[in-house]
Amino acid sequence: MRRVCLPILIGAALCSASPGAVGAAVRRPALAHHLSLGKHTPVFTYALTGGTSRGGSFHVIFYGDGRVALKKDVRTSPLRLTNPLIQIRGDALDGLLKLAEAEKFFQMPARKIGPNPLTDASTSCITIVTVEETKRACIFSAHVPAFNQLWAILEYVSGLQI
Repeated sequence: MRRVCLPILIGAALCSASPGAVGAAVRRPALAHHLSLGKHTPVFTYALTGGTSRGGSFHVIFYGDGRVALKKDVRTSPLRLTNPLIQIRGDALDGLLKLAEAEKFFQMPARKIGPNPLTDASTSCITIVTVEETKRACIFSAHVPAFNQLWAILEYVSGLQI
């Protein structure tokens, strides 16, 4: 009986014993991008600017050494990280990069504006810094599922709360 593993979200795997599994273990494709895991290197940033959001404009930065920081434009903003001392492991950062590649983040346009933009809407941006390139994608009044899914995972992992 061979053990079959299917990769799922952010580095985990779903495994089962399957009597019909044939052949060698499946190799996962190598990442096309690689994070620089330097202490002061921001590797992921997601930001909300402009608009009339209750928390105001902010940036959440994931550094190569696993630290996460929140930068608020308004000191009285209710935004906070649930665990400001959080340390994201290197393999989890690689998992986030793998998700970004799967969502084709590096092929997204730099700026996407919806067909009927609202004047008081915020702009959402994600920036990923790799050894190969720095990629920034910003969304204004547009629905882009792949961008929204990556944003949701970054927000969840960072523990951002209002």
